[in-house]
Amino acid sequence: MTLAPPPGSFGAPLAWRGRWRARGRGWVQQGTRAWSRLAASERRLLALCALVVAGAGSWLAVIEPALTRIERSGEELRRLDTAARDLHALLRQAGPAPAARPAAVSADALARWLDAAGLAGHYQVAPDQSVQGAWLITFRRAPAAPLAAWLLAGPAPLPLTLARVALLRQDEAETAGPGQAPGEGLAGSVLLRPILPPQR
Repeated sequence: MTLAPPPGSFGAPLAWRGRWRARGRGWVQQGTRAWSRLAASERRLLALCALVVAGAGSWLAVIEPALTRIERSGEELRRLDTAARDLHALLRQAGPAPAARPAAVSADALARWLDAAGLAGHYQVAPDQSVQGAWLITFRRAPAAPLAAWLLAGPAPLPLTLARVALLRQDEAETAGPGQAPGEGLAGSVLLRPILPPQR
């Protein structure tokens, strides 16, 4: 048994589609009849007009916007090129940047830094003659944990770098006399040198 579709489900779209097809066929037939009634010269004139209209539409829709964008891009490139030349001339006039000199470090600054690390009373600070601005720090009975933390942190607050570390346990660094208990902590020296600016 064949079931008919419910009314109003497909009937309206099919009817509209049929009407539009009929109208389209009618327009095509009218155009064909009108074209066939034209003379050859009129047909050529209409074809020429269609070509002119199509060319004008292509120019307005595609070619003219593209040419406008190209012209704007050329102007922007010329402006950037002029700005780059001006900047280059200013840089030539300014000359190379002066090399930054490392800031001088004082013994008081080193002492404050070591005291803050928990090493107060266990060091002596003296300038080292090997390099200008270098410092030699001599430790005696320094607690191992604060000294190790200080070495691992590095001389970050000051423009110095670790150049040499020579540390021993205090009982190995000194000879205990008769009846004298071996020393505790660490003994030795640490050499700090200034951080030099990179060579140009």
